[in-house]
Amino acid sequence: MPNSVAIAAIVGGIILLILGLLDKGTLIKIFNAEISNTISNKFSKFLCIFLGIVLIIASLSLEVLSFNNKPKPIPINNYIRPHTVEQSFFATSYCSMTNVYGYGKNSNVNIAQELAIDDCVNNGGIPNCCSSNLRVSQGK
Repeated sequence: MPNSVAIAAIVGGIILLILGLLDKGTLIKIFNAEISNTISNKFSKFLCIFLGIVLIIASLSLEVLSFNNKPKPIPINNYIRPHTVEQSFFATSYCSMTNVYGYGKNSNVNIAQELAIDDCVNNGGIPNCCSSNLRVSQGK
């Protein structure tokens, strides 16, 4: 959609450009609107042409700036599927007899505990000792 300021600037610029280029006494009819030129001074004609060109360039630059600042469309896929955050459980197992730790992470708390105990045993811990000192925390 064109900017109304840009439209006014381009129409004003075209009118000034026409007034600067036409000879004195020329009459132009456009859409039942009459433009008659009464300017005979060369400086005034030059000023009309210059201001007309400036207004036309300004209106075009306004349109380019407004075109570049249009909001970008948001993909619809983000709204179709809501993002779900899966909860994770972090388990830590410690064997005080051998001073080793085991760690486990899973979305199922029981599996996270089993992974931590298995890791503790694989690191040199005793199975009963690793399973007796077990801690679980919940995160994302």
